Amino acid sequence: EQEKHIFLEKVTLLQDQALKQAEEKVASLEKPVFWEISPRVRELQKTLTNLWYFPYKDTAIFGTKTQNALLEYQLAKDIIESNAELGAGTFWPQTRAQFVKDLSDIYLQSILREKNLVSDYETFILWNTPVPTDAAIEKVSLKEISQKI
Repeated sequence: EQEKHIFLEKVTLLQDQALKQAEEKVASLEKPVFWEISPRVRELQKTLTNLWYFPYKDTAIFGTKTQNALLEYQLAKDIIESNAELGAGTFWPQTRAQFVKDLSDIYLQSILREKNLVSDYETFILWNTPVPTDAAIEKVSLKEISQKI
């Protein structure tokens, strides 16, 4: 139990580190807009690729492919309900907030691998997490599952 407590404290610090890294990344993307051509659009595209939503070569052009990738992401994450909604296909605050959450999860996994803590994380965190109900399972997408593997 003591070992678990120490590990949980360590994970809390690593989660804070991952969250800060994700917040910095999202802040660096600023607010790219449709048809913009810039390095921050390229970074947005690379980030969408890391989140499994942009399977193309990054071009630095915020065109239809980038907008559609954002739409797919927003729909999958329940940020919007349709592509006709306000903010659909744009990098607006709700999307930015979800990016931070998802990137911090990815960064945490990377830090855990780097520090050889994956096994401890699985033992103390994943195996001690309650099993979700059927209703919760229905909301999980295949992309979310594949990101956690």
